[in-house]
Amino acid sequence: MKTAFLLIFSFILLGAEVPEKTNSTWKKVKDSDGIVVYTQTSDSTDLKRVKVLTEARAPLSSMVALIKDVKNQKNWFYMYKGGEILKVFGPKHWIFYGQANAPWPVTDRDFVTDVVLHQCPETKVVTITSHSLPDYYPKQKDFVRVPYAYSQWTFTPQKDGNVKISLIVEINAGGHIPLWVMNITATKGPFHTMKNFLAELKKEKFARISDSCISEP
Repeated sequence: MKTAFLLIFSFILLGAEVPEKTNSTWKKVKDSDGIVVYTQTSDSTDLKRVKVLTEARAPLSSMVALIKDVKNQKNWFYMYKGGEILKVFGPKHWIFYGQANAPWPVTDRDFVTDVVLHQCPETKVVTITSHSLPDYYPKQKDFVRVPYAYSQWTFTPQKDGNVKISLIVEINAGGHIPLWVMNITATKGPFHTMKNFLAELKKEKFARISDSCISEP
């Protein structure tokens, strides 16, 4: 059975505080296609926290536009089924509802996240952070609501023109899936999400997008 769907939620579009710091160090578990994956155990939840690192040469506006394009997310979010923006507070803050496919006999998951975008005026570093709001939107038939999820994308401009991309994910998919199963399968979703993100970023439709809320270095 393909349990790797559990970490599709690396997708979770990204606003609140970073999860409680841990005393454990990051452990490298995968290095492939220019993408490096690390894991760390959270002191507060016993879940595996996953960090995915890579680099790309593209405008910050393109990266932000790709994440904001809800209709296009099925092309790069791993095992993503569909979703919508529930509420917009402005160009840097919104609430998102999404659904994820799961292989039979596991029930499909859905999730609600509060998403906040921030750019540092001095460094131009962009962060897009999300945390779950499981009770914000009515539970849907045939879906298990994800009770806890956190993710953060970070886009850091480099002097050579590249941008360092970081994705940190921590999630409890809920239901009756054992914690140890979620931890074992925790890295596949974020890795493939990042790989697909890089491929999508190269498409012409995202190459020349500008965003008035983003300043390029």
